[in-house]
Amino acid sequence: MVVDSCTGGYSPWIYRTSIDLDPNGRPGIAYMAWEQPDSLRMIKYAYFDGISWSVSILTCVAIGHTLDYSPALDFDRNNGIPHIAFHRLYGATCDTIFHASYSDTLNQWIIEPATIRPDGGVPIDMALNSRGYPCIAYGWNIALAYAWWDGQSWHTNEFTGYYMGWLGIAMAIALDSLDKPHIIAHGDPITYSPCYCYKDTIWHAYYPIGDTDIVIGDISIALGLDGGIHICYDTRSTQSDTIYLKYARGTFVGIKEEKAQKPKGISSKLEVYPNPFKNRLEIRYEIPDVRFVKVNKPISPISYPISVGLKIYDVTGRLVKQFNHLSATHYGGIQQFKQIIWDGDDDSDKQVPNGVYFIRLETLDYGEIKKIIRLK
Repeated sequence: MVVDSCTGGYSPWIYRTSIDLDPNGRPGIAYMAWEQPDSLRMIKYAYFDGISWSVSILTCVAIGHTLDYSPALDFDRNNGIPHIAFHRLYGATCDTIFHASYSDTLNQWIIEPATIRPDGGVPIDMALNSRGYPCIAYGWNIALAYAWWDGQSWHTNEFTGYYMGWLGIAMAIALDSLDKPHIIAHGDPITYSPCYCYKDTIWHAYYPIGDTDIVIGDISIALGLDGGIHICYDTRSTQSDTIYLKYARGTFVGIKEEKAQKPKGISSKLEVYPNPFKNRLEIRYEIPDVRFVKVNKPISPISYPISVGLKIYDVTGRLVKQFNHLSATHYGGIQQFKQIIWDGDDDSDKQVPNGVYFIRLETLDYGEIKKIIRLK
């Protein structure tokens, strides 16, 4: 199915395409178009309404020192509005990242500058957070930078800790269940390998990924419900002209799904149901055998309380919910299950978004972690 075309000259372009699906599953495409006969370079947007494609022009500039480049499209999952970010190259002193969104009321695109950066790198990528606000990864001089909108103003002075070189080639951004950014990028193809960056309270950068692979084209990232990071990119062999498509998988630097140190022979003392859950999670916990609990009391028919910690973390290791004043009573070596209900709220009584979480049971000598998934 042909969506659009360019004609004339020796090198008409349709380039740097970005596709996304609206909440109804209908595709939109943002892309660069270069009409050679008129020497015009445009950012275009094509949308399929279920019957036919419509094409609109966001920007149109004459070839020269100005070039609109590298559009990135994302639909707002709350209302279906398309958002497009792109990079306008003015020259070394005033390259600008623009953000555009379509207004149904005005029946036109609203385009505004997000940030002006000298010597901006060519590629950018954008993702919308859970509130529909744009978050943009972009090149800044030789650095990888990040900008985001909070509903009132842009925050633009964030350096991720990764240097791409003067010719940043490609990058991709994804947001986790708490709207934290995760970025994969690569720079100058002669000297730079792919890098992974993410932000919790500060930025963390890890590179190179792979055996110092040299990426020659695009690079992509996806975040799994299991807390994993999935990356693909293409690389050229250093021994021949062979080009490889490579895949890498990692995990967030945060709490991991693994059992804490516990005495040998002790079975699981933490149970959750259902998992995945929607709005209500039952959590049952049991204190292990008394000989593994440090208390200055002998085993006897007399009951005594034992302190219990039960905490819920997100995939980055941030504490989301803490159940306070929990206890379990021991009756001379007889363990008893206790049960509490989690309604999916955090410590500020706000509902947590879909995603992966970890429940940790703690006593003086015992710890156990369970992975849970929320799917609303």
